[in-house]
Amino acid sequence: MNINMPTLVAAVAASSATSAIVAAGFVNLQDSTPGAAQTGHTNISGYSLAGRFGAGVSPTLARVQVKETGGLQGVRAESGTGVAVFGKSTAGTGLGAGGYFTTSSIGGRGIVGDALSGTGNTVGGLFYNRSAGGGVGVWGRAIGAGGTATGVFGETLSANGTALAATNSGSGNSMTAGTSADSLQTVGDLPRHDYGTTTAAMVPVAYGYLAGATGGPFHIGSGNWTGTKPATGTYDIDISGVSLNAGAFVVVAMTFDSSAQELVTQASPASGDVRLVVRDLGSNALEDSDLQFVVYRTSNVIAGPPPAGEPGRPKQLDRYGDYETWQKRDPKGFEAWRRQYVAWQREQMRSQPYEAPTDPNGEGHP
Repeated sequence: MNINMPTLVAAVAASSATSAIVAAGFVNLQDSTPGAAQTGHTNISGYSLAGRFGAGVSPTLARVQVKETGGLQGVRAESGTGVAVFGKSTAGTGLGAGGYFTTSSIGGRGIVGDALSGTGNTVGGLFYNRSAGGGVGVWGRAIGAGGTATGVFGETLSANGTALAATNSGSGNSMTAGTSADSLQTVGDLPRHDYGTTTAAMVPVAYGYLAGATGGPFHIGSGNWTGTKPATGTYDIDISGVSLNAGAFVVVAMTFDSSAQELVTQASPASGDVRLVVRDLGSNALEDSDLQFVVYRTSNVIAGPPPAGEPGRPKQLDRYGDYETWQKRDPKGFEAWRRQYVAWQREQMRSQPYEAPTDPNGEGHP
């Protein structure tokens, strides 16, 4: 049967019951939603434009709304080379989100990222924070009051893997947890604790046992130091990669003496970082002894004005923030200032007049 399309359209337009007319083989436009359901399928090769689209539900909450009450996936997107799903929020302010996922299931997962390749350096999820003013790359927050939930959990099933890794690429500091050898390992500046008035290192920069009575060994302990004995009862300790200046470190040391008649004191070393001196309590004579020591670094601690004549706070600390950053970014300048400081301290201990050195760049002190 031949259908004259202009005639059919004119007939439909002229009808007083347009909404009740259903033309066989055509999608019927209806005056209200959801309207009467039509049985059939559409298959087009061009574009389909609509104000809203609903699958299994009337789209009253979104431009595109899907409701799946069975066991099928609500939305499934696959791409051979591109991005399967792309979400973007163009809001300039507020809590705009590129994607928001929830689950109501006990034991459910709000979002799952699964890298399926069995080889290669794949990533299950990747998040960026592009703000130069701050912000957070990944924020894990457990808000169930009274529960035992975990904000962020890292796990690896590989015996040689790392459960959690954090790196500051700008400073060179890093932390790994759950490795094959350690529960926690850090690289760079020492972990610090807020003691209320200051933030200082929690762990020592070096520690060890120094067999001075028998002439060695001089390096048992943290493994990052070497010891020498320039004279009887005198031991110099040099810590690898660390330059300690007076006022920025604390040393705790004691001798192994069965009679408890020895005293260990600290002095400025001719070389290295720490000098320990052992004397007999009765005769005050220098004598060789076995020692154990711990060295803490009190970086970023500047307590009040310095004593009269002491070198003040170097300008470099205003530039770099603390001794550790200064040493890392300007090792030559830091070492020059440190040697000047040690020389000044040595003279002060001798009760000799000495002019306090300026910093290596000649900028003076505040």
